[in-house]
Amino acid sequence: MRHAHTDLLSLAVHELRDPTAVILGYARILAGSRRGSLSTAERRELASSIERAARDLVQRLNTLSDLANLERKTLPFNQLQLTLGSVLDGVVAELALEGGGRGVSVEVTGAAATTTLRADPARLAKALKTILATVAGRAPDNTSLLVRHEPRGGASRRGVALIVGDRAAVDRISRQPVRRVRFGEGDDRLRLDGLLARRIIEAHGGQIWSTQAGPTVIELPVVSRRPTRKSAD
Repeated sequence: MRHAHTDLLSLAVHELRDPTAVILGYARILAGSRRGSLSTAERRELASSIERAARDLVQRLNTLSDLANLERKTLPFNQLQLTLGSVLDGVVAELALEGGGRGVSVEVTGAAATTTLRADPARLAKALKTILATVAGRAPDNTSLLVRHEPRGGASRRGVALIVGDRAAVDRISRQPVRRVRFGEGDDRLRLDGLLARRIIEAHGGQIWSTQAGPTVIELPVVSRRPTRKSAD
């Protein structure tokens, strides 16, 4: 536990340092400039950069606050019964709008539209978006990412796996078992939002893994369907 706290503190310091440095640096330029040394456009650009960095800082602080509340078990969850497909559709649509022209597309296959979960829709959507954006951000330009939906478990504990990666790698991992590690472990590229996404998935009773073959695997429990009783004639 102490090791986990140290890792989180180190990650927080690293992520909070960058926007803080931007704010301080540009603020010093503005404060130290002599009258007329900067044009109005240059001043506006510096002020805009400070505002963007401040918004980024606030977002990271909010993420850190959510992580702390999760650890204390005080983060509120609005648990609803919903379909996984309804959450994924919104996430994929948002990612398409924010793609940034890199040509990375996301396709969902399987029966996600009929898979029922109990989850906080906003928090689950944010976690899935962060995970998919992380995978997409590490993929080469013009990559087609696949999110394959596969059933998991048996009668006592039913679940679903979302396998995220390029098509060839997803096909490989579906055919044969591969070595996997907890998402983010030993990864010096993990960010606060990625850590929060993992904790949100775990708070929903799920798990998330990175695999040696490349794809990321998200496992979530599903709501078991009760058999319907036939009415007597």
